[in-house]
Amino acid sequence: MTNPGAWRIYTIGVDGTNLRQITTASRDDLDLRQFGDIAGQFRAYDDTDPVWLPDGRIVFSSTRWPSLAMYGAARTSNLHVVNADGSDLHRITAERNGADRPQIDPQTGRIVYARWWRNFRLAANSMETLVDPAGGYRLKDGLVVANESNYLGDVPGGPTNLNRNAWHLATINPDGTDLKLWGIGSSTFLLGEDANFAYGGSFA
Repeated sequence: MTNPGAWRIYTIGVDGTNLRQITTASRDDLDLRQFGDIAGQFRAYDDTDPVWLPDGRIVFSSTRWPSLAMYGAARTSNLHVVNADGSDLHRITAERNGADRPQIDPQTGRIVYARWWRNFRLAANSMETLVDPAGGYRLKDGLVVANESNYLGDVPGGPTNLNRNAWHLATINPDGTDLKLWGIGSSTFLLGEDANFAYGGSFA
């Protein structure tokens, strides 16, 4: 991204007039001391991919929430909603990796976005503790590293789905409720269950 930390949301008339800045760059009110030596990484942030909601508000992707993705330590992106005058800016997703490129589903008014969904540890069917000889744990508190597949039970689509580092299509209400993943069959990453299918698995 060119000039990271400087991207903000603006609106402008179709005739090029009435340019207005919607999001600002102030971080003076944010206490980042809890992050210690890496606090400086969270001073700057970017607001991108704005889209009008049907009610006149704006949904956009932003790295303003201070967190790092589990792979590559990239800045985590999440979806935020703001009024057209810049007021009531708030986050509606809590992704640990990324939420980008929101669009509006014209049939429902829901937000459809790209979700980066890949974590070091996955939910396991065991509360055992398995120590890693190299340090740390391979299994603890119901979480397991991906290559300990014996503890994961049946994986929809097969074990290779666990090793995918990919983006997926997700949908969510503008108020942040009812997150769903789009599914087209058991070959899709961990989407073999009918309960995970948006619109019952159909795009129609």
